[in-house]
Amino acid sequence: MPLPARVEGLSQPDLVVQALYTPSADHFWRRAGDFGALASWHPHVQACRQRGSKRSFNLLDGRVIHERLLPSKGPHQLRYTRVDGPFRYEAELSAHDDQPGLACVRWSVRLGAGPDDPELRAIACAGLREFFVAGLEAVGCESIE
Repeated sequence: MPLPARVEGLSQPDLVVQALYTPSADHFWRRAGDFGALASWHPHVQACRQRGSKRSFNLLDGRVIHERLLPSKGPHQLRYTRVDGPFRYEAELSAHDDQPGLACVRWSVRLGAGPDDPELRAIACAGLREFFVAGLEAVGCESIE
């Protein structure tokens, strides 16, 4: 089933991954919408700790990522920013009901300041895409693009 044309969220993202989820955005959000519970559903995350609006999580390869929650524009939306590392970014995970029994999920990222090397930016986007796709697959999303 093709994804709906409706695209909202970050302006000029460097990467957008969209998927379909049944039965609803509410159901998806109960599984994946808790900023501090990333380790409970993402297969690449070993542990996640949240203190206030900040979270730190350990990837399976040993890296630790630090992010800060940003104000959301609506329900079923997480906006957050990476606060360390070679590439800072702003990312958004959102879900909306497209039709009865079917939700559209969108995970996008815009890279911030970092090395001004197109090849390094492409590598960063490829790694983030792999992370987003693995997470969406783990919660049961389909038609991931």
